Amino acid sequence: MAKTIEITHLIKEVKELHGSYPHWTLDNAFVHWFLQAFLVPSAERAAEAVTGVSHDKGVDAVLVDDDVGKVFLLQGKFHQGPHPPLENRSDIMAFTQVAQKVASREPEFKDFLKGMDGGVAKKLEQARQRVKQRHYPIHLYYVTTGKCSAALKSEAESQAAQVNGVVEISILDRPDVLSLLADFLTGAAPPVP
Repeated sequence: MAKTIEITHLIKEVKELHGSYPHWTLDNAFVHWFLQAFLVPSAERAAEAVTGVSHDKGVDAVLVDDDVGKVFLLQGKFHQGPHPPLENRSDIMAFTQVAQKVASREPEFKDFLKGMDGGVAKKLEQARQRVKQRHYPIHLYYVTTGKCSAALKSEAESQAAQVNGVVEISILDRPDVLSLLADFLTGAAPPVP
């Protein structure tokens, strides 16, 4: 019989990863874990994508993947309690706006970068360059160990679809993340994004 995967298993994985990057928060380590489990097989590449700072305006990772021709922007929420909290609508809807800012006209984008950490801004400028010049689509990932209603997921998808350019959003909540962890622990390869 297959072992049931619980939040405690994920906490162990994230804390182990956090030991390698002690300057990060556990949320940052969670984002790194997700990147490595789902998008990139290389721990180094996953670490490079993580912003790992405050003043990131909700962008916890920026991954420009020239091999697949996509830009991935991530926000992660690592809730460790046994009962997953409901995610705030405002947090999710604000995150969908990040794609709008990246795809917007130059003045709007520059305004968005004001007050942002310089390293994060540089990553977003690189992502914007790919979106504008090479027509890369943007894939937003809101990854949480909380809960998100189907209605809110649908609303976020509708909001993302209104952005000028090709934008997709995936909202993965605790059941999705634990399923991904089960695959990760059994050695399943990350899917092709």
